[in-house]
This record gives sequence, C-alpha cells and structure tokens, in this order.
Amino acid sequence: MAEYVVAEVFTNKSKELILETGGSASWVLAEKTAKNLDYCVCCRNPERARGEDSGDRPEKRNEAFLVGKVSGVEFVERLNDRNRYLIKFSEYAEVSIPDFRSGSVRNPVVFGSRESCRIRGLDIDTLDFRPMPEPVKRYTGHGLQAVEIGSSTGGAGLSIDEAKAGLAARYNVPASAIQITITL
Repeated sequence: MAEYVVAEVFTNKSKELILETGGSASWVLAEKTAKNLDYCVCCRNPERARGEDSGDRPEKRNEAFLVGKVSGVEFVERLNDRNRYLIKFSEYAEVSIPDFRSGSVRNPVVFGSRESCRIRGLDIDTLDFRPMPEPVKRYTGHGLQAVEIGSSTGGAGLSIDEAKAGLAARYNVPASAIQITITL
C-alpha cells in the first residue's frame, strides 16, 4: 500500500493568494492524515473566485499549477459544522501539468504519493523549490475573508479580528466563539 504523502487540492484560489496567506486553505482534513503530509499539489478549480482574491487564474480546469512543501496545518475556521485547515507551505514550486487531476474526482482533497504524481507527469523530486514569502494575509475564520496583517493597526498591535483569529487557531474553535472585552 502506498504511503500517502501528497495532498492534491482542487482550488479556486490564485497563486498570488496562496503565496500571500502562506499555503492553501480552507480544507477539511483528518488530523491523522494531515500530520503525514509532505507535499500539496494545487490544481485549478475554475469556479467563482472569491472577493478577497484578485489574482490571476489563467490555468485550465484540473491543471496542476503549484506544489508546496508542507510545513504543517493550521485551523482557520469552522464552516458547515466542519473544521477547516490551512495547509502551510515552507517552500513552493510553480508547475504547469494540464489535466493532472481526473475530471471524475468529486472530492476537493485527495491523497496520493510521489509515485502517483510521477505517473501523471509531475515528478516532485525534480522541482526547483523556492522559499515561501512571509504571509501578508491571514484567514480570520469569517468565511474565507483574508485580512491584511497589521493593516488595521498600522503595525501598533493586533486588531480584534486578528486576535480572535489567533486565539481561534490556538484553541481550535471558530473565531465566532471568541469574545474580547476591552475595559478602560
């Protein structure tokens, strides 16, 4: 039986948003499986771009366009009674593998191996990985809105939304469950 070390995600997010947020989100994952991931292959879902994503999405449906070396997973929100996670990348490589994902696969996250990727034309071992840039946006747990880090504070501390997002991730609860009171 193959060891599943590759997550293949069917994402409508642009490469730019993935780089700005430090990885690919918002995925339902089993914690046990997520801990064993080494790579994430992002495949194009051409459906509606979300409001926070103004990046280009030139790839064709099912085309692999980005591979990330997985550095961990982070809770980002609870949506439709399911915990959703950011698959964080330490490094990434741009690729263009048309029809990498089968058109009949319905699950947005499937797991495979480096060998299963190689068979479909993606040899992960030969990719030229680059370090991920520092994230400049963060998922807050309010849907899939990305909020610029420090934008509401001018670098003078955390906003309420940023504090809630951080606490929600730390305690594995939705940001809507966090209440913050400021007393003067």
